[in-house]
Amino acid sequence: MSANNPQDLGNAPAAPGSRPISPVARRPDTHALLDAGCEHEEAGRLQEAIRCYRRVLRHDGRSAAGFFNLGNTLYQTGRRSEAIDCFRQVVQINVAWPEAWNNLGVVLCELQQCHEAEFALQKSLALAPWFADAFYNLADCYDERGQTDQATKYWQEYLQRDATSSWAQYARARLSG
Repeated sequence: MSANNPQDLGNAPAAPGSRPISPVARRPDTHALLDAGCEHEEAGRLQEAIRCYRRVLRHDGRSAAGFFNLGNTLYQTGRRSEAIDCFRQVVQINVAWPEAWNNLGVVLCELQQCHEAEFALQKSLALAPWFADAFYNLADCYDERGQTDQATKYWQEYLQRDATSSWAQYARARLSG
């Protein structure tokens, strides 16, 4: 055992007169794990990102950021039901996170859970009426359900907030029929 190996420090006997390292001091830095997960995710190493986010949650089971990032990554890997569970955890921990409500709504809509999706997207807009993505996703949700009048209203609202992106081109195409 080497005293220079940080992994061994927690198991090393305390020097005479010193205090042993507390379990809290041995906890991994959840912020560093979140950052590492984001780096893995951005580099396309999704399984490594998932491992980082799960480690965050093992050490802090109430980490809204851990659940949010895990949900996003699970979504990218096609694990929609698990992503929904994560986003539901986020909004239980932090009911005022509009992006989490938005992402929950997107996944619910994709899984044809339309009423829950509508509720989640409306909640996102109630929290952040400027949030263009939620207008887009709610319009898309209504379009998927054949509710053209509602979809039109939200496509127009979306375009008032984001008129120049490639998504705006899609919204205009939906409005023009």
